[in-house]
Amino acid sequence: MLVYRICSKQEIEQILNYNEFTAIGNYGLTYLNNNKNKNNHMYKLDKLYLHFFKNKDSIFYMDTSEDRFICTYDIPEDILKTGMGTGKYLDYFNFNHLINVCEYAIESSLISFEYLLKVERIKEYIDIEDYMYDNELSEFVDAIYDKKTKTLKK
Repeated sequence: MLVYRICSKQEIEQILNYNEFTAIGNYGLTYLNNNKNKNNHMYKLDKLYLHFFKNKDSIFYMDTSEDRFICTYDIPEDILKTGMGTGKYLDYFNFNHLINVCEYAIESSLISFEYLLKVERIKEYIDIEDYMYDNELSEFVDAIYDKKTKTLKK
């Protein structure tokens, strides 16, 4: 199933240089201490987790500024089911109330490089209106990795 994630340059470098995820993410204890009442995920304290959005437009709950990255993954549904939950985010139109958003908190050790389909570098700040105009965001991103075409630009 396709899922989406916003990543930092540091995370992308780690993924593309080493093709693995074991050192990426945040520990369950960090999430439990910093995200009380922000989601309903069940974390194991000693495990690293990555969060993914079910819908591409949900990336706009995150920082989508220049030099961040949009990652598209195709993760097996049985893995996603282990971490399906709901996160609470400010709505991205008015930023005045919390809404529930479907997301997945998956143990980093369960993620394989084979699941990564595409990495796109954000060239300039994008928002939901840009996405509504062009849901591929072709004017706003540069593809730096594409599994289908075997393209990797660093």
